Amino acid sequence: MTNPANDLIALTARLVAIIAQENELLHAMRPGLIAPLQEEKARLVQAYNRMTRALAGDPKLLAAIGAALKEELAGITRTFRDAVQANERAIKAARDANERLVQAVAAAAGKQRTPSFAYSATGAFAGPSRGSRSGPVSVVLDQQL
Repeated sequence: MTNPANDLIALTARLVAIIAQENELLHAMRPGLIAPLQEEKARLVQAYNRMTRALAGDPKLLAAIGAALKEELAGITRTFRDAVQANERAIKAARDANERLVQAVAAAAGKQRTPSFAYSATGAFAGPSRGSRSGPVSVVLDQQL
């Protein structure tokens, strides 16, 4: 039988590694490359939740863990929490940067496609004024992170 604490330490270390990869991709502004990590990350999170509930719900399992192993488990748990907090910050930064980019593109497209129409001295429609575009411009923006 394997030791649940060792299993949890190994699982948490792998989860920290996945989150670190995700953070690197977010900092490199390459969120599209994160999708392949999500399946494993979701699977690891579910396993982590199951294992932590099992340990917390069984005082005998907890009592059987030696002091050195408890310290190692506490250390990887701190590392995991730090990684999750860094991940939250990286996601927020990427989302904010994406939102600013979308707003800038939308504003630029709006300026380009807003023709100013002119009227003649008699009040008749004279068409677009000099230097304006003759028609609207279509723009599609992907706001997905």
